[in-house]
Amino acid sequence: MRLFSAKNLLKRHLENSLKGDTRLSEGDRLLSSSTLEPLPNLVECLTDYLRCRQFLEFESVFAAQIKHLRAWQAQRVRKTHQACLNHPLQRQAAEFVLIHAYEQLDMVSLAPQLKRLVRYAERLFPQPLLRIAELAFTVNLLTAQMDQAIAQEIFEQMQLVEINETDYIRAFLNVGGVAMRHQQLSLIVDLVSHLDLQARNKGVLIAFKLAKAPAYAAGMGALYSFLEKGLEALRSSPNVVEIVRQITDVEFMLNDTIADGKADSLLKQA
Repeated sequence: MRLFSAKNLLKRHLENSLKGDTRLSEGDRLLSSSTLEPLPNLVECLTDYLRCRQFLEFESVFAAQIKHLRAWQAQRVRKTHQACLNHPLQRQAAEFVLIHAYEQLDMVSLAPQLKRLVRYAERLFPQPLLRIAELAFTVNLLTAQMDQAIAQEIFEQMQLVEINETDYIRAFLNVGGVAMRHQQLSLIVDLVSHLDLQARNKGVLIAFKLAKAPAYAAGMGALYSFLEKGLEALRSSPNVVEIVRQITDVEFMLNDTIADGKADSLLKQA
């Protein structure tokens, strides 16, 4: 399984993990996005995404197992962040980072004529939003790879039918989930930071609104909808970035407790 480098801190993290240390310092997490390394191009990312087992026609059983895993994970996330998701001023930002950022971008619908769609998107969308799309696609790909690895471990290696916290944590550790989760969260932080910057850019917003009808006509409605939800979420409250930071900090800390072997429950509230 190939993982995409998000920041230089991940290189240090992976080096440390070989020495038995899977934790990241708070300072490493807060490195500026200027250290962000080049992402794969959109066609490559989408192609790799569609090669994941759950999207192959003959893997219907495995696809159902992935669906079962994601439902369990969604329950965990909603339980952990129940306060934010139920707060009227925090709900929109919380839903974006916990749901839309890495679960709801319909990349499968973009599969037909990938290269044509990407070339069209490059002409249609402002360049800053293409960077955000690239980050979003990378998060989705990493999430698909991560879910695939955990599902294979739980249902094929461990031969389980149902998922519980103890077995989930064991499978998560067995497949290197700590490193993957750190990378996923780091990418989401970068995604939100880029969205926040463009949410106040009037020129980009005007160009984006003008692109709505052509985007849907060209079959890129899923991509446009995702970007639209992100920009709306970032404009919904003056402290959205802080809300997102609080959410990801909780997830980072929970990941650290798993790495340290101290996680007694994943279904607790933040």
